[in-house]
Amino acid sequence: MCGRGELGFCVTAACFYSDQTCLLKVGLFYSSWFRRSLTYSRRDPQIRRYRKMDADQRKRMALTFKHYVEVSSVGQSLTEPAKKEIKDKGMNKMLKECCGDAVAKASEAQVFPRLCDRKTKKLHVDIFLGEFIPELAATVIQNKKKLAKRPDSTDPEVVTLATELRQKICEKADAKPKEMKVDAVTARLTDTRGYTGTHKERFDTSGKGKGIAGRKDLLDDAGYVTGYKHQGTYQQDGGSPAGASGSHS
Repeated sequence: MCGRGELGFCVTAACFYSDQTCLLKVGLFYSSWFRRSLTYSRRDPQIRRYRKMDADQRKRMALTFKHYVEVSSVGQSLTEPAKKEIKDKGMNKMLKECCGDAVAKASEAQVFPRLCDRKTKKLHVDIFLGEFIPELAATVIQNKKKLAKRPDSTDPEVVTLATELRQKICEKADAKPKEMKVDAVTARLTDTRGYTGTHKERFDTSGKGKGIAGRKDLLDDAGYVTGYKHQGTYQQDGGSPAGASGSHS
């Protein structure tokens, strides 16, 4: 197998003479060099440290994200999938407390409406950890410099600002933010226990909406009397409900 000093000669010979031996040497060289580089990257503690730091950063950002989802959903019982989506109210609170007013305003007016789900108006944590921060950094720089066009996410200045924003968000991972306070008027108007008339019928005792059943009188035309417990179990051959004891005379 040829060494580094022979690589140029092998390539030149292969180009001019199409020597299969020289082509074979070039292929073996690159194959060996790639394996050594891959082994080095796996064993090098410095590279492993950077990889671990990136994973830790994503974990801490996701934790901060989850905190602000919870504090922006006062009085709601959230499932684990629901904790992976944030509303604009929670995002604005997070960015304002972590990164400042300018960043929060850029998100509220330009970035969040563009990247959130069109139907739910919520932003998923995967988008937040992915393209959201670079887009936000580019928008902040565009607004600050009053540029006609938003700079590319690979711009060095955008990359630097995006890194700073991620670090500031990570710093809030350990300190859980305070819950968003609801004023007395809003709390009174949204308390379903004080509803009367038709409005009261639209919610159950826990305050959860009944959906269509709370807005319309649904007619049950199954033909069974109230309290009958064997609906759908009638046996065509025997003429009695399944599991019922005794016989009809």
